[in-house]
Amino acid sequence: MNLFASVFVYLVLVVPNSLLVFDLKCSHRSHWIQRAKDICERNDFYHCLYDTITKSWREKCFKPDDLPPGYHGVISGRLHVEKCEEKQFSPHTSWSNDGYECQYKKSICSEEGQIVVDNGSNTKDVKCRCDYRNGYAYTIKPKNECMCSPSVEDCSCHLIHCQDNIAMLSQDYVCLTQEKKSTVTKCQMIENEGKTDSNEDMKTETSVISFTDLHPRKCHLVCSLVVVACIIGICYICIVGYMPMESKSGEEPNYLCFPF
Repeated sequence: MNLFASVFVYLVLVVPNSLLVFDLKCSHRSHWIQRAKDICERNDFYHCLYDTITKSWREKCFKPDDLPPGYHGVISGRLHVEKCEEKQFSPHTSWSNDGYECQYKKSICSEEGQIVVDNGSNTKDVKCRCDYRNGYAYTIKPKNECMCSPSVEDCSCHLIHCQDNIAMLSQDYVCLTQEKKSTVTKCQMIENEGKTDSNEDMKTETSVISFTDLHPRKCHLVCSLVVVACIIGICYICIVGYMPMESKSGEEPNYLCFPF
C-alpha cells in the first residue's frame, strides 16, 4: 500500500505542477525593469516573449530590434514576429522589448446606439457610427460623420426626435421627410448584412472566434489535466482492487489489478 500511496502523491503534487509550467506568463510590463536588473547586464536587453518551439514563455537578454506595425515579437530560435491577435492592433513601429503583445486593444462599439462600421485590422482600430435607423445621432460631431474612431474621438450617441412626425432621420443624420430625401448623400446606408454589423451580430461573431480559436497552450493545459485525472482514477481503482477479494479456503485471493 505504501507504493500506491507514493504514486498517488506523485501524481497529485508533482505531475500537475510540471504540466502547468508551460502556461506561466510574463509579468506585467511595469515589472520588467526589476526582472532586467536580476538577469541582464543591461535593462534594455531584457525580453520576455513566447517561444514557439518550446511552447512556453521565456526570459532572454539580447539587443532589442524594431518591429513592423501590426506585429509583435516571439522567439523561434531567434527573434521573429507574429501578426497581432484579432482584438489587438499596433499602428506604429515598436521595439521588441516593449512587451509580448501588440500595442493597443481594439475598441468595442457597445454603447447605446452604436454599431460597427469597420472591424479594423492588425494596424487599425475598429470604426463605429450611430444607428440612424433607430433615431440615433452623434452627441459630438466627429471629423467624419460616416464613421468614428473611438480610440481618438468621442463616438457616443443620443436619440434624435424629429419635430415633424412624418420626418425620419437620414443616413446623414438630418431629419427629412420622404419628399425631401436627397439622392445625393455623404454616408452610405446601413445594410443588414455585410461589413456593417449590429452590436448583437458583433458579439455573436466574437464569441464564436473566442471558442473556436482557443490558444494552443490552453488546449494543452486542459488535455493535460484530463490525462492526470484519468491516471489518478486508474490508480484509485488499482488501490481498491489490490485489496484481496474473498475466496474459497485453500485458494489464493483474487485481485482486480495485478499486485506489484
